[in-house]
This record gives sequence, structure tokens and C-alpha cells, in this order.
Amino acid sequence: MMSLLPIEIITEILSRLPVKSLLRFLCISKTWNALIKHSNFIKLHLQRSLENNRDRTLILEKFTWDLPRYFFSVHFPTENHFENAFKLYQPLYNPGKFVNILDYCHGLVCIRNNWSEEIAIWNPLIRKYRKLPKEPILKPSGFTNSKSRKMAFGYDLRNDDYKALRVTAFYNRGQPLKEFEVKVYSLRSHFWRKIEHQWPKKECTISSNSASLNGGLHWLIADDHQLGAECLLAFDLAKEKFRLFKTPV
Repeated sequence: MMSLLPIEIITEILSRLPVKSLLRFLCISKTWNALIKHSNFIKLHLQRSLENNRDRTLILEKFTWDLPRYFFSVHFPTENHFENAFKLYQPLYNPGKFVNILDYCHGLVCIRNNWSEEIAIWNPLIRKYRKLPKEPILKPSGFTNSKSRKMAFGYDLRNDDYKALRVTAFYNRGQPLKEFEVKVYSLRSHFWRKIEHQWPKKECTISSNSASLNGGLHWLIADDHQLGAECLLAFDLAKEKFRLFKTPV
């Protein structure tokens, strides 16, 4: 009977089902397989999931001093009901090496192998991932040390693209002056690009994890010279520019 329904009705029905069901339905027919994998259907399904708080999943990390480290998935359809945890297929895994979760957005997870420095964008539900091309870190002239690297990941609403941002701070030991290198990766183009509109306040350091909201990445940054002074820093993923907001006194 399903074969007699218009494709629009089939799309409406399938878009309201959980991901686990859709994965099974990929084998029904070539038509259904193509429909479920189409970018328009994926967007529709994501929109319905966000509207209905469906497919909510926690990723738990099992960590001990004895390697390896594992990730587990726990689905919670309601606030008071958690299903059994199951071990996730883990990309970038090497025996005895750490894989860390850097950031996440819309069910996609940005991960890094700390030994090989490989970075990937991973969809745990469908067990697929894409490795990011390796991108060198170029120290500016006169600086000897790279102080820290921060990664953030979010969705560019205007260009319908997922992007990763890498911020590297450089310094000379014992000197307060710092420089920053900022590069952004586009999932659509599969390419890194240097951001010329650089870090806006060189006297500050990131003091929080990133938060992705409304097409932007956001951090709290702390002033190196004023104890307790913090500002909110935003990066517009479409314009690829920073904006600094002072927090209330």
C-alpha cells in the first residue's frame, strides 16, 4: 500500500520517525534510500526533531587511567526515562590513544585524536564521519611558543554549512604580548581558510567552552591584566567576523 502513496505523503510520514527506524528503511527500496539520504529530507527531519525534542541522546565517556577511552550513547525519549547505554563505533580510534570530543551541533560531533592530531566531524547515529584536511599552524615572526589551541563547531544558517573554527595563541615565554591565528573549516567546501579579521583583543584568553547559537559561536574571554574581568566574544559564521560584548558590571 505504501507504494501507492504520493511521495509527498511518504516524506511526511518518514520525517516523523526516529533515526533508528530510518536506518532500517534504507533497505526498503532505492526510492526510499535516495529520499532518506537527500539533503532536503535531512533538513526536514532535523527540524521536526528539534521541534519535538525527538532523538535526544547523551554521549557518555568512559575514562580511566588505563587506556582506551570509550564513548557510549544513551537515548532519553522523556525527561524521566533513559534507555540502556550502548557502545558507540568510534572513528579515529587507535589503541592506547585518546580521542576527545571538541564540540557538537545538530547531532554532529567534532572529535580529535590527540596523538595523530586528526580531526573529524562525526554523526554517531548513522556511524559516518568526515576527516578534516590537516592544516598547518604557522607561527608569526618573533614568536617561539604556541600557548593553546581552541576548537569550536557550529552551523552557518545563511550558507547552510557546518563550520569548525580553530584559534591558536602564540607567545614568548615571560612576555605578555600575544598573537593569534584564526582559521575556519567549511564542511561544504572541505577546505580551511585563514580569517583576516583576527582575534579582536590580544590581552584576553578564552575562559569557557564555546556555545553555538543562531549562526554564531560564543565564548567568555578573560582579561589577562584584570582579575575577574570577562567579556562575551561572538564569531558570526556567515560573515566570519568577531564581535565583542561587554558583560554587565
